[in-house]
Amino acid sequence: NKWGMKAGCVMRIIILTKNISYEIDLQRELQMLSHEVFVGRTTEEEEWLIESAKLFDCLFVSETIADPEFLLINQTLAPYYQQRIVRILAGDREQEGMIEKAENATYLNRSFVELREFLAALPPNSRKLEKASVTKESFPKFLSLQEQIFFNNLGEEQFINREDLCWKIWGNGGTNSRKSQLSILAKRINEKLDEYDYTEKRVRTAWGKGYILQ
Repeated sequence: NKWGMKAGCVMRIIILTKNISYEIDLQRELQMLSHEVFVGRTTEEEEWLIESAKLFDCLFVSETIADPEFLLINQTLAPYYQQRIVRILAGDREQEGMIEKAENATYLNRSFVELREFLAALPPNSRKLEKASVTKESFPKFLSLQEQIFFNNLGEEQFINREDLCWKIWGNGGTNSRKSQLSILAKRINEKLDEYDYTEKRVRTAWGKGYILQ
């Protein structure tokens, strides 16, 4: 099907929710389908959610968000997500006529099969063909919590030593295991700097000095 996603195509999906831990099962199912998933709260800034439409393929809005709030979210973001907003339903609310449907949104139950078929039939996102403009403020949102702490403590003129960085991230000293994890975190941050093309600078390390962003 020339309009469908190619087999094996990885999509980036945002799940907007009131409770991140509530979305563990949904996140796992989407990841089982080989898609990348970012889970955020409704407190995310509207400007960033609009900008995210350039980076992500689809916005899932959890049933933890009340209908009136969802309708406002859809009204604001629909022009940017091009019919790629999915409203997750609990139970049989749609069949019972208990919801006011929003235009340009797709309504799905938490069904693995429904999710699979919807994503498989979704046409390519033309907006992703544009180069996204990631800013200093928005880039950390694409990092894990540990990666955020690492990145936010990097200087561009002065090294931060590994011991201090371990205390910042884990609240304890730099054991051999922790220092090994620093190398992994640095590698992941550099991969994301490449992926989002945020800056030409990269996380650098120097023996006996620590880490710097240069």
